Amino acid sequence: MKISIRDVQVGRFFVKTYQVREIVKDLGYDVQYREYDFDTGEPQPFLPGQCSKEHITRWAVRECAPEEVARMKRDWADAVQEEIGNEYVRNLLNAIPYEVLINEMRRRGLSLDE
Repeated sequence: MKISIRDVQVGRFFVKTYQVREIVKDLGYDVQYREYDFDTGEPQPFLPGQCSKEHITRWAVRECAPEEVARMKRDWADAVQEEIGNEYVRNLLNAIPYEVLINEMRRRGLSLDE
């Protein structure tokens, strides 16, 4: 059965061979998704991907069955996503000169004494 754009909703899982995509955010025309390994349910260590709902309908072979969804390690995915996001933020902050950070804190009215 062909997947329609109406099927591409937050909380639904779609599969293509060895990959599973969980729709985590609806952005209107686009969605954000997380990826898992189909066989193990392990999350792939990336920040959420983004594509159009139409792309999901062409990419996916089918929607995951409930027992397949239950195999996905969603709690682990939350932890991996948070850690990777924190690492990106740390790397970004390390790349910004202190003067720029201090000026931004002042612009926002934040105290430098805390």
